[in-house]
Amino acid sequence: MSVPTFADVERAIFVDFECLLVGPERRPDPALLGVLFGSDDEQLEQVITDERLAPARVARRERTPVASASDAVGEIVAMAQVDGLRIAGWSFFDRERMIEARPDLAEAITARYVNALQVARP
Repeated sequence: MSVPTFADVERAIFVDFECLLVGPERRPDPALLGVLFGSDDEQLEQVITDERLAPARVARRERTPVASASDAVGEIVAMAQVDGLRIAGWSFFDRERMIEARPDLAEAITARYVNALQVARP
């Protein structure tokens, strides 16, 4: 894809992983995923990606879906490809979690992902 513009990022699918640190190496393990679609009629979705947190889904009026990080990332990438959208985050941390969850989609993730700070700062 071309160098992202402000308009690209404005229409992007924003992702934000919240992780638990696991093991002696304190590896980030996705527990929750926030996904923001659109900028005008924003739609925020939250996905529980750690089965141990599944009981928390009743804390909201609208039930929070539970899905593996792999399945959630697969859906995000498919949607971005179909709609010609970028995938954005506020660092490369989320891109790395996406690639870890779906190494088979690493090329597509890398091609579509943009660190929104690189666009927002200028």
